[in-house]
Amino acid sequence: MMRCALGVACALGAAATATAQGLVSLVPFEYSADVYVTDSTADKLYGFSDLNMDGDFADAGEEFVFYDDTLGPLPLSNPSGLAVGNGARFYVADRGMGQVLRFVDLDGDRNAHGAGEAMVFFDGNPLINQSGLTVDLPVRLLVDAFEIVWVAESNASGAGEDGILRLQDLNFDGDANDAGEAVRFYEPDPGSVAGDTIVLDLIIGMDGFAYYLEGSTTGFRTPGLYRLDDKNGNGVIHPMSEVENFFALPPLANPAFLQAGGIDGSGYFYLTDTGNDVVWRVRDENGDGDANDAGEAVVYYTSPMVALYWDVAPLQDGRVLVCGENGQGELILLDDMNGNGVIDLPTEAQHVFVSPNASVMPNPRAAVWELRPTLEVPPVLPTGGVGSALLITGSSDWCWVYFSFNTVAPFALPPFGFLQLDISSPNHFFLLKSGQASIAGTLPFGIAVPNLPQLIGATVFLQAAAGKADRVLLSNLQTLLIQ
Repeated sequence: MMRCALGVACALGAAATATAQGLVSLVPFEYSADVYVTDSTADKLYGFSDLNMDGDFADAGEEFVFYDDTLGPLPLSNPSGLAVGNGARFYVADRGMGQVLRFVDLDGDRNAHGAGEAMVFFDGNPLINQSGLTVDLPVRLLVDAFEIVWVAESNASGAGEDGILRLQDLNFDGDANDAGEAVRFYEPDPGSVAGDTIVLDLIIGMDGFAYYLEGSTTGFRTPGLYRLDDKNGNGVIHPMSEVENFFALPPLANPAFLQAGGIDGSGYFYLTDTGNDVVWRVRDENGDGDANDAGEAVVYYTSPMVALYWDVAPLQDGRVLVCGENGQGELILLDDMNGNGVIDLPTEAQHVFVSPNASVMPNPRAAVWELRPTLEVPPVLPTGGVGSALLITGSSDWCWVYFSFNTVAPFALPPFGFLQLDISSPNHFFLLKSGQASIAGTLPFGIAVPNLPQLIGATVFLQAAAGKADRVLLSNLQTLLIQ
């Protein structure tokens, strides 16, 4: 479902209108394209494109290096968190540098090594960020529909503070280092020894609340998922009165160690547990405000071998990408095709990429899906009427919007995607709009219907193509009825 953040950007949200705190998630995207992965051993950001549309990233040219610190201007040192924002801007949490970095491909050469494509979005040094915050170990990231960057900082060693940061570029200078742009949204009671509390990740639920992943290893706090409810609306979470247990992790064979989480379009939370090599799926089924009742949490996926699954990237339709390694880096797509609520091996777990050697993606720590060009048009317009439409795509992408009076069954057109407009007749296939998207990745345009009675009852189908020299993709199909 389309979500628009007024004056900032437009984004795809998860489902129903957010309530409560009114937070709106940017992901999962309804229409997704490529995958990006950060690797904490290689200190690189990888990209994956299914160019031949065979369902994996295992073919020649489908894996590429989007950012390499030996080629780009900014050093990487243990990049562990990754999120995507509007306009295909990628944010990386670097534990070694204590920074949040931002990368964007402006020139279409399939990397972010060029001028202006890599920058420090936030520096955890209080002498650099004017909010005076010390942030040593940022580990996970989330970007919401308003381009607010949420950061989980996890200092399990005992040094520094655990918590959730809220970063927002208020003066639009490209960073969150100015006064008031960085706030420690939540800081839990740290306990008395290292490991009493470990803040690992943040998820925005379909109810508009923020949920954080707790990985305590001492029993001081039960590992699981906690809802953060800013009841007094002061912009920060009180650790004693505004934190509610949503899901307490049941004991398994080995001590649990949660790593990351995500949410799909049906409101299922997915959590990785590297202590037991499993992925949990969790949802509040009876509406009592938690997921601790019978049947509300299941071990969704169990690895057939010893492995470290660091992150999950759910899609809108319930498929889940898992990134991790079992001696070599791998990406696994989980798809509960028979709908029995768990992943059956081997048929429902597809390895879409396995690193060929130790020099390629040895330790993938986080993964995200990129937005496919997404078209939004009014469903109905009268003859003589004018409507507003929007194409959402990558930053500064070139865009073409076409329309036809007929469609065809989705036709695979590698590497662009599925063509659905009927282009067989030049009298029924037309270019409606072309242009370049904004830095935020949006191209607004108008649709004017001629005042012709013979158009009444006609159906117009629209589809767009957008991208840069390295990657042009087809959008979703939209339908407009003329009345």
